[in-house]
Amino acid sequence: MENDSRPLSRNPCVAALSKPRYTSTDEHYGGVSLALLSGRAVTEGMIRMAKCIMHHSLVVVAVHQGDEVLAQLPGTIIRSDGVVATCASGLSFRIVKELRVTVKVLGEQVTHEGALLDADFSSKFAFIKFKSPEQQKVPTFAKGFGMRGVAVGCTSQGPELRYIDFNYLPALICGVVNENKNKQSHAMTSGRVVQAFPEGVGNFIGGALVEPWGGLIGVIHYQYGSEIKATPMDEVLKCLEHLENRE
Repeated sequence: MENDSRPLSRNPCVAALSKPRYTSTDEHYGGVSLALLSGRAVTEGMIRMAKCIMHHSLVVVAVHQGDEVLAQLPGTIIRSDGVVATCASGLSFRIVKELRVTVKVLGEQVTHEGALLDADFSSKFAFIKFKSPEQQKVPTFAKGFGMRGVAVGCTSQGPELRYIDFNYLPALICGVVNENKNKQSHAMTSGRVVQAFPEGVGNFIGGALVEPWGGLIGVIHYQYGSEIKATPMDEVLKCLEHLENRE
């Protein structure tokens, strides 16, 4: 499947990272180490880059029963026709199939009607599609990643979509692990996951793990304490293709 993401060659955030990442100076200014200031600047630059990559690609998915919102979670647009990838953990396939689903793109006022395409409850991610007359922005997909990334998740949840805010936290990426031995035989992915540790507290289930200099690494489907795990984008796209070919 082709990546229809939009090029970010004119990304205004690139200039923020044109300086050296760290400084070896030991000078102090007002009791604050310049090395510390330099490291903080790198972190802020990473977050700015991640925000540019994910701009207008983050959504909030809500499941409604009448006037009550049963579930809210973040998601990421992965195809320009409105296909969203999110986490299936905590979602009931029956509930999502039978009840109303809405999707709101972060930064927009319009709420779109959506529907569950399918879910892999073994791999713990789901696909939702929403209706819109316009093509949607798809983030660049990372072709690789280093030890530093940014985890995108929610800072709060409330009874309405406008109370959901996204936060961006730097994360230490430990690499790819294989969880085949823990997966059921009907899983539609190989079991590869990217393991990372965000530097802060947040709710990342359904959110995104981003390589600030490369793009979207994967969809976060697991969180326990300070550890998160994300399904790599090549696995997510492979699963989506499998589901569509099955129909």
